[in-house]
Amino acid sequence: MTMALTWQASITVLKRNYFQVNPLAVISPCACHSLNLCSHAAECCQQVQKFFGIVQKLYIFSSSPQRWENFLENIDCSLHSLSHTHWSDRVDSVKPFAAHIPGIRSSLEALFQLNLSSETKNDVQAILKCIDSFSCILLSSIWLKVLVAIDLRNKVLQAQNATLDIEVSNIKSLLEDLQHLRDQWPRILSEARLVAIQIGIKDEFPSKRNVKCKKFHDESTELSDNEESEQNEETSFKCTVFLM
Repeated sequence: MTMALTWQASITVLKRNYFQVNPLAVISPCACHSLNLCSHAAECCQQVQKFFGIVQKLYIFSSSPQRWENFLENIDCSLHSLSHTHWSDRVDSVKPFAAHIPGIRSSLEALFQLNLSSETKNDVQAILKCIDSFSCILLSSIWLKVLVAIDLRNKVLQAQNATLDIEVSNIKSLLEDLQHLRDQWPRILSEARLVAIQIGIKDEFPSKRNVKCKKFHDESTELSDNEESEQNEETSFKCTVFLM
């Protein structure tokens, strides 16, 4: 009885402290829920939204036995649907996508031999266009690394014997891993370029409208317009997607 009263008193003090910091705080935070909320912040990036939308659209193969049979002829694994509540589960969706891009491309191209509706053809063309882009290769590599790190900590935090000190140490190590990942941009970019070359995709960022700027006499002219445009697109992707 005394232990129960002591526990209730501790909960009361904890709630009072939360209310002092934020009057709207009516529950204590959950570590796993916090991981999901942090991951959901990535949805503010349009390119990330598009990437996961394409991964989800691959379920176009499961809509008929004929399409699924065509898919299994090129890929020896199954696809997993995206979870809208548990971001850590998305690693099961990104992993087969990142590992079997050539097979996915072959399966999608083979779908045009079937009797498809106009809407389905448009979906297939959109998926192929995205897969054939270097940014898709890069995003699959980045998010596989991020989601594996999150999923590892999420499993630890969900264990029955997980204590507060374990929670704190795992969140701290996750932040360190993600910070280390942010510092590995040159290596990640090199890996993605190697993968793109191996599967026959141009290792170039999609170029926007080429605007030529006037150069003054004291400016360096070592870089061509194409090289300068490529550097600008790489910098834009790094700042607005990778470091976001």
